[in-house]
Amino acid sequence: MDTRPRLQLPASTLERMMDVSALFFAGLSLLLAIAYFPGLPDQIPTHFNASGVADDYGSKFTIFIIPLIGLVMTVGMIVLSRYPHHFNYLTKITPENAEFEYRRARTGIRVVNGLVSLLFLVITWNILNAAKNDGGKLNILFWVVFIAVIVAPPVLFFGGRNKSGVGAR
Repeated sequence: MDTRPRLQLPASTLERMMDVSALFFAGLSLLLAIAYFPGLPDQIPTHFNASGVADDYGSKFTIFIIPLIGLVMTVGMIVLSRYPHHFNYLTKITPENAEFEYRRARTGIRVVNGLVSLLFLVITWNILNAAKNDGGKLNILFWVVFIAVIVAPPVLFFGGRNKSGVGAR
């Protein structure tokens, strides 16, 4: 039986800014796909190998797949962040530590959401560039954002661990 407290914690200014940023990245990705669609060749890159070189191609309509998945994911993560009492935690959630743990978890979800939305935007941009340049490679921005998506969430989560399980205000 779940005995976790259900707290009504209003979103902080930082949390709202992270949500807006994630929505901005997802929306911009879709707008780029729409804007560039008419000028795309019939076949565009759909996959890049580990060296960042395009190695598979598909219909130009595939340019909408990543932006649409990104938009759905972004909205879904924003909705999910409103229910931190349903998340899995490494520590037992008590009335004393609930607010700290819930806020930390919500912030973590939002950081991941923003980074993945940014990654989807960069991927869309790279596909568009590769399509109009007859091939191409993933640029350095992709690799920087990709590494940030992998490294930042664990560093933020485990680096911010409070050993007592109770957060300071």
